Amino acid sequence: MPLIRAMCGDLDRDGTLNVLDAQLLLNHVADPDEYPIDEYAGDVTGDGKIDVADVKLLAAHIISPEQYPLSCRQIATP
Repeated sequence: MPLIRAMCGDLDRDGTLNVLDAQLLLNHVADPDEYPIDEYAGDVTGDGKIDVADVKLLAAHIISPEQYPLSCRQIATP
């Protein structure tokens, strides 16, 4: 069975971007061990790391997607 990649920003994989995704991302930034996520979906700034900047961009994108586009890309693993 093929692995299904999450949509950029869709942390709960329900097919929509909403405040629940932003909350999951915030939880992950605060405690990544307790709240693991798909790193592709979480790195919405596309800078190769998941941090508060991703939370801020995702929240802004949810309110105004055209003004705040997401830029997910694969995070390199060691």
